[in-house]
Amino acid sequence: MEHWHHHPIELKAIGADDMQRAWDIAAQAFSHGERSDYTADSFKTPFDAYGVYDEDGLQAQVGVNRYKVFMGAGPIMEMAGVGGVSCLPAKRGRGYIGRCLVHALEQMQDTGQHISMLFPFSQAFYRKYGWEAGGLRRFYEVPSKVLQVVKETSEVRAATAEDNAAIISCYAAYAARYRGMIQRTDQEWKGILDDGKKHFTYTYLYAPHEAVEGYITYRKGSWEKTYIREFISLNSTAQRALLGLLHRLDMQVEKFSWHAPCDDTMWWNIGHNDIQTTVEPACMVRVVDVPAALRLWRTAPGLRAGACVEVLDPHAPWNQGVWEVECEAGVVTVKRGHETPQLTLDIQAFSQAFCGAATLMAIRTARGMDVRDEAGFTALNEILSGPPMWMNDGF
Repeated sequence: MEHWHHHPIELKAIGADDMQRAWDIAAQAFSHGERSDYTADSFKTPFDAYGVYDEDGLQAQVGVNRYKVFMGAGPIMEMAGVGGVSCLPAKRGRGYIGRCLVHALEQMQDTGQHISMLFPFSQAFYRKYGWEAGGLRRFYEVPSKVLQVVKETSEVRAATAEDNAAIISCYAAYAARYRGMIQRTDQEWKGILDDGKKHFTYTYLYAPHEAVEGYITYRKGSWEKTYIREFISLNSTAQRALLGLLHRLDMQVEKFSWHAPCDDTMWWNIGHNDIQTTVEPACMVRVVDVPAALRLWRTAPGLRAGACVEVLDPHAPWNQGVWEVECEAGVVTVKRGHETPQLTLDIQAFSQAFCGAATLMAIRTARGMDVRDEAGFTALNEILSGPPMWMNDGF
């Protein structure tokens, strides 16, 4: 038993007997009471749920999806995707969700989930518990009539089920250019590429040789606007070819929309005043286990550097304190430090730099940083440098 604001509560995993009540709490929080047909089998990835119990039973909950994510061309890391965070209205204001998030962090650390991501209802709320903005993403709205057919468009074709493995390989090659792309399960891929219960799925690919160099996939939509679930291209030629295919759909769809990372090259391939590009906040990120995550990270092979870094993380005491971080031949070593730190970072800043949401220099410029030794700052900046963050999935 724990006490929070003088209310006795218990924090524990939600068992099968309480799962229906958990669905009901989520329905009130997210869908105005609309009943769902969720079951334990509804989730495409392994899922954990933690609840807050008081004298009236289960009152609040935090869900954690177990994912694996690409971190550039190097490691695949365990990631905790937080969702379903909800509390019954009559028990709000008692700190139930805050305690449940801290409890969930402890469980993530125990199960080896090195980083965490979530889509916030309030950035300010989750920032208090160590999550921070995961960068920005683009949202395109593109009239099909302004796109152009190029000669490579003739090599775009409709995909079949036999192409799925090649599409997944294309995605993996693209994902290795970013930090945060999910290594999808077979069930997740089926949810993207297979037909839905009510709608066909349309997937087109560009594969001038044997390998797929780009693809688009979408389902549903309307004449006014159709959302493309995924637009992946490994090079500008593939992107131009697929944009030409969208132009050939101008009799069926007036405008296409899709999300893209902020380093996307479409504006290099086609620029038009009628294309609308919105920059949006992406998910929030948090490093759950600083030393474990750093030991899995891979730096540039020729980099040899070291820094003595203090991390401030009041909700995860296993991260709190001074760390000596060194790298050589691409391998990072970490141990507890006993010297005066060269720089101090809160967990929010460290998480952004580690996950590629912002460079250490950008974070320092934007909101300052306690740097006592520029050599240490430069070293850590080099150690954490790498591809930007991007994830094209939700949970």
